[in-house]
Amino acid sequence: MVVPQLRWRPGYFAYIVITAAIVVALERAIAPADLSDVLSFYFFAVAAEAFPIPVPPLKGSISLGFVAIFAAILSEGPLWGTLIAALGTIRPIDFDGRIPLRGILYNRFQLGLSAFIAGHVYHALANGADITSRQSIAGFLLAALVYFIVNVGMFSAYEPVSRTLT
Repeated sequence: MVVPQLRWRPGYFAYIVITAAIVVALERAIAPADLSDVLSFYFFAVAAEAFPIPVPPLKGSISLGFVAIFAAILSEGPLWGTLIAALGTIRPIDFDGRIPLRGILYNRFQLGLSAFIAGHVYHALANGADITSRQSIAGFLLAALVYFIVNVGMFSAYEPVSRTLT
């Protein structure tokens, strides 16, 4: 197995710094949360996206960014899961010109919406219950399923359209 090399493009590095600053500003001004947790989830998502796992049959890849997104949803709420999904899932490949901007923006929207809906499903079902309670576990499982359905559904909707646009 070949380990991919990360190429630090100036735009990618600038994006990470600027969006991390946006996360800090939002936490202080709009939605107080545990800043160290939020930034940890953000940087974990960025790192997970930097090293995607290729899936040749799909001609694409997957990442472990979902873990950071869901951890943010569970501990900090749907807003932070949505922001981490939308801002923290950018990939180095998104800065080399191979992927059209509309695809990058659609993917950010797709992941953000998936996290937003899944986060609200989890918190509606868990309703503040202990994380190990049946209620919370059921909420987690249903939210994960909802995240998957929304994400795959939006990907499936975009693929045919993107082929006609190219």
